Amino acid sequence: MDPSGFPGDTYRSFQFVTASMAIIEYNSDFEKRYVELAPAALAFERLLECQLYLGRKLEKPVLDVGCGDGLFAKILFKEPVDLGIDPDPSEIALAAASGAYHEVITCFGDAVPKADSSFSTAFSNSVLEHIENIEPVLSEVHRLLKPHGIFIVTIPTDLFERYSLIARILFGLGWTRIGERYCRLYNRFWKHFHYYDPDGWKQLFGSAGFTVLEQSTYAQKNVCTAHDVLTLCALPSLVSKRLFKRWILFPHLRRLWAPLIGRMGRRIRLQEEGDGPGGLCFFVLEVSEK
Repeated sequence: MDPSGFPGDTYRSFQFVTASMAIIEYNSDFEKRYVELAPAALAFERLLECQLYLGRKLEKPVLDVGCGDGLFAKILFKEPVDLGIDPDPSEIALAAASGAYHEVITCFGDAVPKADSSFSTAFSNSVLEHIENIEPVLSEVHRLLKPHGIFIVTIPTDLFERYSLIARILFGLGWTRIGERYCRLYNRFWKHFHYYDPDGWKQLFGSAGFTVLEQSTYAQKNVCTAHDVLTLCALPSLVSKRLFKRWILFPHLRRLWAPLIGRMGRRIRLQEEGDGPGGLCFFVLEVSEK
């Protein structure tokens, strides 16, 4: 039985910290660490997201909705996040071992064993699109946040799958019906249950009681295509993650060519200076009503 009175698989490594008005600090070397610890496709996408977070004052306590193995929080933040939740016990065990959290809990996002208004800030990084029944999760995050609490979200738009390499080829050849069919297959394979345009996401968040303070798209067409191609190259890393619980099996060897990966990533990110809507979307939301 969890000390809070809720059953469940709960890991603790530190006391839960509730310092009033304390702000979580960022690491300065997240680019170097990501290219050393993650496959290139994942590293490049997450580095774009790290840049979006920088300079934002995330007030503690902080909740990570869908923390996975904790790699994002470990690399981006200089100190542990207050709580990470995820329904996968094996990922939660990795998150606990990473030291990225004061507390981690195995639970679904619609049933978090914490009191109302427990957190000042929540974030969810490329997670919400994978939750089939998303409305109860948004309601639960709303419940857990304090009045005027902040919820930061990164999610795909309805263009993400259209920017994949095969989809661009099919649509470019004028094979629209086959392209649409491929996009549906793409989302089904990656378990993307939600892929709306920014206004569609905004409407969904509004119905859950959130006000949009900021929204923007990122990862423009060529960036998404490069990410799609590099994902194929990441298959050995996916096998390593499944079998050995880490993305990079031989990190010392990876460090030898990590600088080259970093330079390639910077060239890809230069595409962000172009025009056109992005395949991913960034939201800063505020609890507008309680």
